[in-house]
Amino acid sequence: VAHYLAHRHQREVQVIAALEAHIDRVDAIADRIYTGLTPQLGPLARESVLAHLVKLEHDGFARREGDRWALLT
Repeated sequence: VAHYLAHRHQREVQVIAALEAHIDRVDAIADRIYTGLTPQLGPLARESVLAHLVKLEHDGFARREGDRWALLT
């Protein structure tokens, strides 16, 4: 379980770094984080990124405007 939680935290850090770099769409964030995926795994990667973004929004660290995301300062 600890390994899974550490991996999820690492992905959250990657999502935050993408937002800090002004990469603001789910598909672009997924492309940055999940390099080398087969096309069949792309939808799963985007769902994972979206889950992280929704968590960040719920925790008060990000906001959504249409299909774009941003960190709250």
